[in-house]
Amino acid sequence: MLREPEAVPQPVSQALDLGALSLRCLRHARWLGLPDVRAQAVWQLALRRSKIGDEARLDSAQQRDLLKHWFVVLDQSLTGLLRDSAMPMMQARFAFLRIVVGMPLQDIADCLRMPLPTAAGIWRDAAQLLRQRATQCGCAADQSLAWFRGLHVVPEDVGDEQSTAVRQWPLPKVLMLVLLCAVIGLALCEACLQGVVAWFSGTAQEGPLTVTPSPPRRVDESVPLSSGDFLLFADGVEFTTLDRLDWLLWHQGDMGQRGIANAEHRSMSSSSTTMPWDALAPGIRASLQVWESDWGTLAAAQRDLLVRHGARWVELNVAQQADVLRRAAQWAELDPLRRAALRERFEVWRDLSDVQQQALLDTQDRLTKWSPEQLAVSIAEFERLAPAARRALLWQDGAGVAAAAESAFGFVPEGERDATLQMLGEWRSVERDLLVKVAQRLDSQAREQLRQRLLAAPTEQRIALLNAEAGKVGVAQ
Repeated sequence: MLREPEAVPQPVSQALDLGALSLRCLRHARWLGLPDVRAQAVWQLALRRSKIGDEARLDSAQQRDLLKHWFVVLDQSLTGLLRDSAMPMMQARFAFLRIVVGMPLQDIADCLRMPLPTAAGIWRDAAQLLRQRATQCGCAADQSLAWFRGLHVVPEDVGDEQSTAVRQWPLPKVLMLVLLCAVIGLALCEACLQGVVAWFSGTAQEGPLTVTPSPPRRVDESVPLSSGDFLLFADGVEFTTLDRLDWLLWHQGDMGQRGIANAEHRSMSSSSTTMPWDALAPGIRASLQVWESDWGTLAAAQRDLLVRHGARWVELNVAQQADVLRRAAQWAELDPLRRAALRERFEVWRDLSDVQQQALLDTQDRLTKWSPEQLAVSIAEFERLAPAARRALLWQDGAGVAAAAESAFGFVPEGERDATLQMLGEWRSVERDLLVKVAQRLDSQAREQLRQRLLAAPTEQRIALLNAEAGKVGVAQ
């Protein structure tokens, strides 16, 4: 299937000074169309919810918690201003966190509880919108990131951040620091003087030799049994099949409930191996020979991983083992984003029963026999689906999720479709049915406001919010 370009890498984020973070958040809120008075109120409410005082110095965890509360309150305040906003809220959130705060994409995905490929897609949408906005404002498209940062960060902020530490040091602490440095300097000078005198006097001063700890031994494996992705190589499914998995599922239609017939792989990962080396089966010991000298130093989880992978390896015949090594070599050449996408699709594949997997492989073989014209028509029809709808095919009960989203909300902005589908995918079917019933009693603007409130709410509070809305419009639960 078509691959999307990688996102622009960003530096690892560090916690900002509270004053600098406040200025950037307020400028961002005003840029989105929020009046200054309401922006100040949003910031103060986020501070109270995060229980951070005005003079607090933030660490990374406190900064993430404060930003999480600020975005929740900001989204609620912007609900009535959606048409006047400079940018959709989800894309604006990604642009602010990546460009202004400097958070890596993985941290943003973890903070917003979404898969990394989904986060990468939203970031690409945000970058495209920023290029359009920058061009409209007379800036070059390739300077859009610097243009957006310049809207939120001014030179005075940088100077303030650099001088904050000096301003916050009280005079007694400064004097104590100067005195301590003076004492250390005198001690060093005395030690140096004694060394010079001893050298000139010819007296040798010997001390114990320092022992430099040796680095951990590097284990060279001919078979990558220690890799967390080994089962992806050993399963027998080709990467191209995983790439086409959504297309094949679309051809197959409803595959039924997943995660039941083939869920034993999850229970296997919870076991723990404490057996000594000599108690392992001879075939497994042979496959793990390079780990024999280190076996007693490995953690139980590491030994469990190696034993499971070793047992899987000895089950394979010579041709299957050669295929594993071929796929492992191909894996090393893939970029990180494609690896993440393949891991996600492999989890979907493992949740299918053996019968369902074979049905998909049969479908793939049948499609390869189609004429080029038939394939072109099928692929064109599939690619006319929205990206979010294609991704929904990979999720459990994906057809029901997509149908519920369409019935409840109608049109959803492209940059927010993944987050909306992911939210509905976490609900039970009875909760999605309740959402559809509630939405049928609301006009289009009220539906959009409900969707935004649900996305902004913490995951554990969304169902309670839906139930409260159902009570307001008179829908029985």
